[in-house]
Amino acid sequence: MLHKPGTGREPVSVERRKSDYENRIFFRLVLLVTIPLAVLGALLCLNAYRAELTRNDLMLRSARESAQTQIESVLSNLRDYYMTAIDDDDVKWVQETAATPYSSITQLRAAQEVLRGGKYLNQYVSGYEYINFAKGWVLDNNGTFRLASARNREEVEAFLAERENSYLSVEWVDNTDVPQPQEASQVVNLSGYLLVVRTSTAVGGTSGMLVVRLNLTRLGTIADDWQSLGYQLALTNDDHVILTTSQALADAVSSELKRGAVTRSHGWRVATGYTSGNGLVYYAALRQDAMLSVSASTLLLTLLVGAVTLFVLALCRWTSAFLYRPIAELLDAVNLVFGQRGSDQDEFAYLATGVNRMARDQKDLQNLLVLQRRQLKEQFMQHMLRSEVNVPAIDHTLQQFSITPCRYYRLLVLAADT
Repeated sequence: MLHKPGTGREPVSVERRKSDYENRIFFRLVLLVTIPLAVLGALLCLNAYRAELTRNDLMLRSARESAQTQIESVLSNLRDYYMTAIDDDDVKWVQETAATPYSSITQLRAAQEVLRGGKYLNQYVSGYEYINFAKGWVLDNNGTFRLASARNREEVEAFLAERENSYLSVEWVDNTDVPQPQEASQVVNLSGYLLVVRTSTAVGGTSGMLVVRLNLTRLGTIADDWQSLGYQLALTNDDHVILTTSQALADAVSSELKRGAVTRSHGWRVATGYTSGNGLVYYAALRQDAMLSVSASTLLLTLLVGAVTLFVLALCRWTSAFLYRPIAELLDAVNLVFGQRGSDQDEFAYLATGVNRMARDQKDLQNLLVLQRRQLKEQFMQHMLRSEVNVPAIDHTLQQFSITPCRYYRLLVLAADT
C-alpha cells in the first residue's frame, strides 16, 4: 500500500491495469523456452511411437514366423506320413482287395489305424476316405461301402474330374467353401482342407485316391499363445482364407486380397509371409487400437512432456511477473504524481511522458533559480553601493554566491560614490 507524502500516510487505492508489456515478456519466454521444449517433447514422443511400431512389427513378424514354422511342420509331417503310409502293407492290402471286404474286420482296422495318422498326427486329422477306383469301394472312419452307392456320387465324380489333369501324386486341395455333408454314412466327405494322395497302376493310371481332411480347429490352437497376447493369425490359399483366429481379420484380408494385396487397413497392422512349401500364405495381425493401448512408454512420455511443459509455462508466468514488478512499482509511484494513465496508453509511453514532463519542470525550476540568484546578486550589489551592509555581511554574501573578491573593488565603489 502506498501513501501520499505529507498527508499523514493516508492509504491510497491504486488501480493495477493489465499490462501488455508483462504479456509480451511472458510470450517471449514461451517462445524461447516452452516452444522448443514442446517441439523436443513432440520429437521424443514421435521417436518413441516409431520405436513402438518397430517393436510391434518385430513381434508381428515373430508371431507369424512362429505360427508358420509350427503349422508348416505339421503339414509337412502329414504329407510325408501319408506318402509313406500309402505303401504300408496294411494299406496295400486295401488297394489289392478285389471285393468290398465287409468281413475282414482285422485287416480293415489295421488299415484304418494307419490312415488315422498315428499317435502324433491323428489330432490334426478330422477324417479320411480311401477310394479304390479299380475295385469300386471306399474305406473311411466308419468302415466300407461301395462307391456306386455313395450318396454324393456326382460330387465325387466332379472332384475326380478336377483332379484328372493334375500330375501331382500328393497335393493340398482347398475345399473349405464346400458345405459339410449332413449325413455321415456312405458319404465321401470332400469338404474342408484336404490332402490328396494318388496311387497309380502299372500303366500309369490312377488306381486309388486317399483323401485326408485336415482338422483346422486343432491346427488353429497353435496360435493360441500369440492370440492371448492380442495377435491374430490368418492362412490363405489361392487368395482364399482357410484358417483364421479372428473373423474380422478374415474379412479384412479377404477384401484386401480382392484388390491384389493386403495392406495396413481396416484397423489392422499386418505382417505377411511368403507362400510356403505347402502353398499357404500366413498373416499375423494386431489391431491398431490394441497396439496403441499397449504403448505405455509412449503415453507415459507424452504425459511427462505435458507436465514439464505446464510447469515451464507456470515458471514463465511467474518470471514475467517478477521482471515486471519494478515497472509496476514505478507506475504506482508515477500514478501518485500524474494520475492514472489512459486505457489505450502503453505504460512505457506513460512513463516517458511523465519523465519528459518532470525534466521540463526541473529545467524551468533551474531557470527560475538562476534568475532568482541573479536578482539577489544585483540586490547585493546595490546594497554594497549604498553602503547598507557591513564588511562581515559582505564577506559572507560573497562566499555564499561564490563571488571572488577583488582588492580594488571597494575603491572602485568609493570612486563611483564620490
